[in-house]
Amino acid sequence: RLPADQMPAIELPPHAPVQDAKFLTRDELLQLLFYTSLRPDPREHAFVVLCYDTASRRRRIERLTRAQADLDTNRLYLTPNGARTPKKRAPTVPITPAMGVEIRKLALWSRDENYLFGAPGVDMYKRFRAACLKTGIDANRASPHVLRHSRATHMLQDGAKLWDVAQLLGDTVETVERVYGHHCPDYLAAQSTFGGVGAL
Repeated sequence: RLPADQMPAIELPPHAPVQDAKFLTRDELLQLLFYTSLRPDPREHAFVVLCYDTASRRRRIERLTRAQADLDTNRLYLTPNGARTPKKRAPTVPITPAMGVEIRKLALWSRDENYLFGAPGVDMYKRFRAACLKTGIDANRASPHVLRHSRATHMLQDGAKLWDVAQLLGDTVETVERVYGHHCPDYLAAQSTFGGVGAL
């Protein structure tokens, strides 16, 4: 053991610089929703709605089971019952009215007794990317993860509290502020604690 005066001082590196989180504008999201609603495969529209409203990662939505969607209590359990707790947290989220419609459609459409999207190994990535490109969204943002970033950004732009956004994403408040805060200067301006002299 080293005495306290002989302990080396170690300076931790700063956080890596935050890259701009790519997100869709509200108009782009509406165009994407409209386009996918006209597609013959109902999974395309359901995927966009569920990914956006839950702010969840792609794989969690692709592997949703019927048992995870409790329409009686309006709760969606993003971690399947009995599954080990993942490194990336997957919270329980409320089922919005739009989500409820899509979950019911998938339940009627899917012939699989368990999986809403028809099979445990379904991959919606290429379908989502193609829909983005068809609606004019550039290739750099044509990834399902953009829906997670879009949801967080839109919530903050609407004045949601950092804590609420962090709860939905399963992230820390610090992470939400660091990654998304610079997209939303209007959020800070709208807060009474940021009012400065004019708020006295």
